[in-house]
Amino acid sequence: MKRLTRSRVVRVAVLLALLALPYALLRIPAARAWVTGFVSFVRAGGPLGGVALAGFYVGWALLATPFWIMGAVAGYAYGFPLGVAVAVPATTLAMCVSFVVGRAALARFFAPSEGDSRRVTAIRRAIEASGFKITALLRMTPLLPQNAMTYLLASTPLRLRDFAAGTACGIVPFTLFYCYVGSLVDDAAALVAGDSPDLGAARWVALGGGLVGGGIALFVIARLARRALARAIDPARG
Repeated sequence: MKRLTRSRVVRVAVLLALLALPYALLRIPAARAWVTGFVSFVRAGGPLGGVALAGFYVGWALLATPFWIMGAVAGYAYGFPLGVAVAVPATTLAMCVSFVVGRAALARFFAPSEGDSRRVTAIRRAIEASGFKITALLRMTPLLPQNAMTYLLASTPLRLRDFAAGTACGIVPFTLFYCYVGSLVDDAAALVAGDSPDLGAARWVALGGGLVGGGIALFVIARLARRALARAIDPARG
């Protein structure tokens, strides 16, 4: 029992560290200045800036840093809608790299254990059976830290192809919004600091739509998990 408790503590600690690290880094003046300078280079760097941006996305995803910056930087560098055309495939690629790394390096911390509840087991089975759908729905949920979610999904039986397709589809709505916001920002330092322009009603529409969409997504995922749990208890119901 104590071993199971320690295992859960380790899982939570790893997850919290992943969530806290990027915010801690961005509070360091030198790190923030480097990111600001890099964003300025991407905007003025032409094709080389685009290659650098793809590398930046991979590093950003590996650090489980805030998802909104990925779309905002593309919008700032390339405008709207070209930034969307750059951000969606680049973000998907970066998250796939993060998924593969997470599966190789972190999966053992989140691997199934004997102490997992039937509900946790059901969620894993639901992800295995409906990986694309669940990934897309989770990507549409603003209530969850998206880059950290990649590592959690890496600990499940989800196939890489389902993860990639679900991510590519699911990130589109918020990437559109973040790229649009980034395209309105004129200063790289303001972008990195998260100082967005006044969007008026558009901000509240996006927030309200995101919350409603997130609620619907979580409801659908819960239904899928309940069905998986019912099948696990009574295979005849499958």
